[in-house]
This record gives sequence, C-alpha cells and structure tokens, in this order.
Amino acid sequence: MARRTRPLPAAGSGRGKRAQAGPAGSVGERYIMKAMNDEAPATKRDLAELETRLSERIAELDNRLSERITELDNRLSQRITDLDHRLSERIAGVETRLSERIAGVETNILKAIFNLVESFDKRTTAVEKGQSMLVERLSIIETRLLEVEKRLHLRPPAA
Repeated sequence: MARRTRPLPAAGSGRGKRAQAGPAGSVGERYIMKAMNDEAPATKRDLAELETRLSERIAELDNRLSERITELDNRLSQRITDLDHRLSERIAGVETRLSERIAGVETNILKAIFNLVESFDKRTTAVEKGQSMLVERLSIIETRLLEVEKRLHLRPPAA
C-alpha cells in the first residue's frame, strides 16, 4: 500500500514540513501534531495511549486483512469450482463425440467385413461349383474309359 504524506504544522505557524504517515494512518499523526502544537514532550501516558491506539489500529487492520484473505479465498474456491464444472462439461462433450465417432467407425468396419465375407462366400461358391463340375467330368471320363475297356475285354489296371 502506498504511503500518504500530509503537511505537519511547524512550531508556531500554521504551515510546516511534510511527514510520512505510518501504517497507523492518522492516529500517530494526531499525537505528533498535538505534541508539536503543545510544544511539550510526550509523556509516558501519551506514549501508552499511542501504543494502545496503534495496537487497536493494527488489530483492526489485521481483522480487515483476514476478512479480505477469506473473501479472496472464497472467490478463488468458487472460481476453481466453476472451472472444474466447465471442464467436466467439456470433457463429457468430448467423450460423447468420441463415442459417436467410435460407433461410426465400428459400423464402417463391420460393413467392410460383411462385404469381404460376402465376396469370399461368392468366390468359395464359384470354386466349389468348379470343383464339383471337375469331379463330375472326371467321373464321366472314368465311366467311358471303363466301357471302352469292357468292349476291348481289357483288364483295368491294378491300383
């Protein structure tokens, strides 16, 4: 906190030099002005009164400072709570969007897999048909060969 300066009256005149006001503010200043106006040295009682008033003023300032610190702490706690709430909302939003995207990717992957399975199934069916046709042709050839051997009365080769 910046210190304030006020003019102090010079002895016997209404004007004087500027003095620094201490943390006690105008309490100590009044006693200094009184002492300068009275032009009498300060007594122990004056000093005790000054000490009492300064102690009261320090206690008052301490209480005000404690209140301000408590107020700042409460405001800071509220801001942290608000920030935490906003962050939680944003994270929940990101989680939701991420879940939606993952579900979309899963759907695309499953579609691709089903298309591949369908394609492989068609190819397998085509290969099996071709194989079946080859087996059938081989069977026809074997039957014809057997008929030719019968006509020629040849024995079939030993297997």
